[in-house]
Amino acid sequence: MTNFVPNIKQVFKPQIKSVISEPFVEGNIKRGKSLALKGKFEAALAEFNAFLNIEPSSYTANLSVGNIKYKQKKYDEAIVYLEKAIQIDPLAAKTYLRAARAYMSLNNRNKALELFQDALKLDANLEMAYVGISQILMQHGKANDAVKYLERAIRLNPKLLAARKQLSQIYSQQSQHTKALSELRTILRISPYNASAYISLGRWYWLQKNYSAAQIAYRKALSLDPELECNVQLELAATLIDQNRIEEASKILTEIFPNLPDISNVEQY
Repeated sequence: MTNFVPNIKQVFKPQIKSVISEPFVEGNIKRGKSLALKGKFEAALAEFNAFLNIEPSSYTANLSVGNIKYKQKKYDEAIVYLEKAIQIDPLAAKTYLRAARAYMSLNNRNKALELFQDALKLDANLEMAYVGISQILMQHGKANDAVKYLERAIRLNPKLLAARKQLSQIYSQQSQHTKALSELRTILRISPYNASAYISLGRWYWLQKNYSAAQIAYRKALSLDPELECNVQLELAATLIDQNRIEEASKILTEIFPNLPDISNVEQY
């Protein structure tokens, strides 16, 4: 008798399911965020706005549009969406920060201050709220009060460069040069390739009439960021002139102002 051996093809019948790709949904938050991260703001806005047409009470979509409008420097438009986001979720403290920044950009300090304070009521550890309040205090000439807020921010986050840079500027204005220099050096320890810190360092040395050190700092800044504004190059040229290095200064000035007469052979008096 022949034993029956089943055909393997009959035993194993794989259940293959067709994979259907997800259809393109109009107004996709995830797609919008991805586009925004790539700097494709208009395409991102199209996604978020399409989503808002369906879900106008979406906190994420309103916040995202507000953030993009802020980056585009359309502050009035940004505020509309940011305030809508705050209405939807009044406990999201960081939304108050962005709205406050938008009001500051429109020079509405009172509203900005109110929003910074509201943010701190929700979260007393928001270091950038303290920085924002300190900036407003500085604009009102209250430097000592501003320092207190900056020190609080730094206690919360010792690596907060924005607070340390502003603190250095205040110390310079108050002629507390040692403290100003200490903050700049701390910034460069935290962020060794920070071009703006080298610019501030160059200005500090220039005010101390240490033109050689200022020149080194300015050159370092320009090496880190060759696209810096011509003001930095002008400051570098000024330090070279103060060192009587007229030919080098003339070369820099000619690069900035191609039609400038050659001053390298001008006699010094």
